[in-house]
Amino acid sequence: METLNAEDLAWWETHGTVQWLAPGTVIIAEGTRLDALFLLRQGEVKIRTTDQGGDPTTSSVEARLSPTLLGELSYLEGRVTVVSVIAQSRCQVVTMAYDLFEQQLKRDRSFALRFYHGVAKLLAQRLREVSLWRLEHPLRPSSMLRQALLFFAILEDRDLDTLIHLGQLRRLAAGEQLLAQGQPVLQWSLILGGQLQVTITKDGVDSIVETLGAGEILGELSLLEDLPASASVHGLQPSYILSLEKDVLWGILREQDGFARRFYQALAVVLADRMRQTLYQRGLSVEGQQGDATRLGEEEMSLERLDRMGTAATRFEWLRCRVGQFHGVRVNDFT
Repeated sequence: METLNAEDLAWWETHGTVQWLAPGTVIIAEGTRLDALFLLRQGEVKIRTTDQGGDPTTSSVEARLSPTLLGELSYLEGRVTVVSVIAQSRCQVVTMAYDLFEQQLKRDRSFALRFYHGVAKLLAQRLREVSLWRLEHPLRPSSMLRQALLFFAILEDRDLDTLIHLGQLRRLAAGEQLLAQGQPVLQWSLILGGQLQVTITKDGVDSIVETLGAGEILGELSLLEDLPASASVHGLQPSYILSLEKDVLWGILREQDGFARRFYQALAVVLADRMRQTLYQRGLSVEGQQGDATRLGEEEMSLERLDRMGTAATRFEWLRCRVGQFHGVRVNDFT
């Protein structure tokens, strides 16, 4: 969490529970619900998740120059854990209860901005590391739609106005390229209408990864890490794109703390969902997926959940109308 400063870390240690854990201690168990976040200050942990055969897959994470956050997916989404985290060496861990942490986010908006920015960058890095998994396990359309709604559920109307007034409307023809794998990404883009196709080239072979539609965002990983495009994207049919130059968007994020906090929070939630779906569709986190399915089944028709998704869908339609008015394009042209 390179975005946290010394004052932030001091707050964690003052208000959290600092513990030294012996090797083999289970910090997080896959498929369970958490009520706290964890900050790995020293030591090394193993990340373990089960596959469909019940066998564990293991990697390791070490706290080096900066502390490492653990349990962020469950916190951002309010869902069960997708991995187990086990102390591999003697570890110093700070445990922070959700209720105390949320009070701090509300009390100190600058702290919230640094936290959501750091989590978004952390998840972007992890998604980069597993990006080639999508060759064999592309996201389903329903998952992509949910991610779009998650993004718009967090932004406010004034945030959308900012995107509209500073963005550029572009009509992408069928077959026209928007992003080229390995090339710089100069813009952050939002699809207003149409369909785009994502392909990844590996060993000289092009593979179709997924098809994107209205509401999807592009260029978010490069925005967070300033790295080349991990895939190529071109129009599958005539499409309309709202794009912001990265330099312009970076300027807004530096100057407008409120917008930046909500924007990074929205990106973090979307990336957390994308990471979870990547694990599930790769056949990993079986215990997490089973626990998730049970919980989501219980909450599927909750009024709060339906209201949040309904608000997000309405907000996106409102944005399309505003873009059409601002740029002199009929909304029907987007579909």
